Amino acid sequence: MKKLLGFFVFGFSFFFLLSLPARADLNDFIINNFHANYVIDNNVTGGSLETNEEIEVTFNDQNHGLLRAIPTNHQSYNTKLEIRGVSRDGVSEQYSTYKENGNLVLKIGDPNKTITGTHKYSIYYYQERIINFQSSQEFYWDVNGNGWDQPFEKISATVKIKQGEFSSATPICYTGYESSRESDCKFYSEDKSSVGFETTKPLTSKQGLTVGLKITGTTFIQPSFSNKLKDLLPHASWFIAGLSLSIFTFRYWLRHGKDHAGSGVFVPEYEAPKDLTPAEVGMLADYRVDGKDLSATLIDLAVRGYIKIHQETKKFLFAKSQKFSLELLKTDFSKLKEHETSLIDGVFDTKTVGEVIDVKKINKTKMASSVTAINKKLKDSLMKNYGLIDEKSNKAQAWMITIGFLVMFLSYMPFFGFAPNGLRAGIFASGVITLLFGFFMQRRTHAGQETYEKIKGLQMYMNVAEKDRLKQTQSVDRPYAEPAKTAELFEKLLPYAVALGVEKSWAKQFDGILTKQPDWVSGGNGAFTGAYLASTIGGVSTSFSRSFETSSGGASSGSSGGGGGGGGGGGW
Repeated sequence: MKKLLGFFVFGFSFFFLLSLPARADLNDFIINNFHANYVIDNNVTGGSLETNEEIEVTFNDQNHGLLRAIPTNHQSYNTKLEIRGVSRDGVSEQYSTYKENGNLVLKIGDPNKTITGTHKYSIYYYQERIINFQSSQEFYWDVNGNGWDQPFEKISATVKIKQGEFSSATPICYTGYESSRESDCKFYSEDKSSVGFETTKPLTSKQGLTVGLKITGTTFIQPSFSNKLKDLLPHASWFIAGLSLSIFTFRYWLRHGKDHAGSGVFVPEYEAPKDLTPAEVGMLADYRVDGKDLSATLIDLAVRGYIKIHQETKKFLFAKSQKFSLELLKTDFSKLKEHETSLIDGVFDTKTVGEVIDVKKINKTKMASSVTAINKKLKDSLMKNYGLIDEKSNKAQAWMITIGFLVMFLSYMPFFGFAPNGLRAGIFASGVITLLFGFFMQRRTHAGQETYEKIKGLQMYMNVAEKDRLKQTQSVDRPYAEPAKTAELFEKLLPYAVALGVEKSWAKQFDGILTKQPDWVSGGNGAFTGAYLASTIGGVSTSFSRSFETSSGGASSGSSGGGGGGGGGGGW
């Protein structure tokens, strides 16, 4: 596992260095004029588009040429982008292509030659499925795109349609950064089948021109579900290829993370197994420390005489509110376990006999630090002292989570730009799956699984309904006779009931038996019952849990950059 992590770290560092730009000054040039001629046809599903871009630039340094990134999808459809010609100053120009971030990037120029000064590039390409089908048929297109680092002195476009005509509705155009609704542009109609657009002021880097026209007089065939499915198949294949990496994660989890098989039979248990504390029982049940576990420890400390719970009920008209405070009664912690002393450290400031703290005023920062320590101490205790949690699986969990985050991060680094989107998505999904399996990587030992089944039996006993008790006592599976219900039994198991979330059921079974309030709680009023005490315990748990919670901190028209086409570019 360490070697695997080392490989990811080395690979990330190596490719990150490769992805750094070599010469920033190669992008220090201006675009004098960017003009696009568009011709729309309804000869194919979704319509076709022939584009001829004329880009006049002035290089300030010795450049090999121009980069032009053109998106390959529109409204989730593959536009079947086809480059049909590239020239510079009227002469055919050498170029190569690669894919990056959903774009086909044209790298125009000779790698063995450099040029400077003013030059005019022409790029001719073909696309399909370029019409928007919403309330009407619409051509909504980003001309230059918002991905340029260079300023534009002027951007213009001419849109023609072979069949039909444009609607009498006023054409629209937007300029500026992505999502901008500025309109520093104008349009002019040559005839009903041709409209021109141009900017009215220079644009800076990352700014673009977007144009929109509604079409009438002809009907474009809208892509069907089967068309979309065909488009998705190549992506799905690559996605599955990337996702296949998670097979190794699953196999590793099966070997080192899946819980050992137990008997699968839960029988009533009448005491906590192996003298485990309530918090240890809660940790073994779900591998984490939560509000129930800490509240259970608090109740346990109260039952054992270390603290006292004070309750104050306030009434205002028909509303009632409860206030809880904790009083420290003992300062000899020699008989407590480490996680119990950590909880007392988090709650009390001076740790002197008689200190009283309002639950709502517990220092959250200090409490959060204690919770972190409690989590570690509980886990260490269950692993090293009791041998109930597999120590190897705990280490594997840390590695799996780290690798999961690394894979997710690496899949979207620039050096992965050449990979198909489906593959990158599949690798990202594999990282997510690795991360999820990492969270479920911990497992109990064989002894831990046996103990867990005893915990489920204890939960069953405390949560059983009265109508089912007769069946339980008649069962041949019960280990021994059920103990008599006494106040002492109630108090002994109450903290475990809180940790397992069954305190209300447990208290209800003692109605008529609990006739006076325990001495570790004060401030109650009215008739005392098991249900009343359960309500009090629930209020303490809720209030206390809050005391340690810390706060953690293009596809549509109507703005620049919201249409098809666009992209960006630069120099090299």
